[in-house]
Amino acid sequence: MSSNIKIKKICQQCGQEFIARTTVTKYCGDNCAKKAYKVKVREEKIKSSEKQLAIQKESIKPKTDLNSYFALKTLDYLTVKEAAVLLKCDSRTIYLSITEVNGPVDSV
Repeated sequence: MSSNIKIKKICQQCGQEFIARTTVTKYCGDNCAKKAYKVKVREEKIKSSEKQLAIQKESIKPKTDLNSYFALKTLDYLTVKEAAVLLKCDSRTIYLSITEVNGPVDSV
């Protein structure tokens, strides 16, 4: 079945007026349809990356205050800076203590 419908429409991509043969036609031609598809895919990718970013932000626990003793006490391990704050000394002292215990690192 074919129809002889001719409807004046405006292309959603380029904004030009065209004559559509069906009631659901949105674009004036193949080029505008392809451009609109690329825009749609690009927007979907941006939305999905924004969702992933939001999920990552929620999953990352904010770093606690380094100067808080109780925040450091509850950690499983300490960085050199955190250990220096906990022991109230300079971070270089911690580095020196580590190298004294483990010995100097030999280069291969």
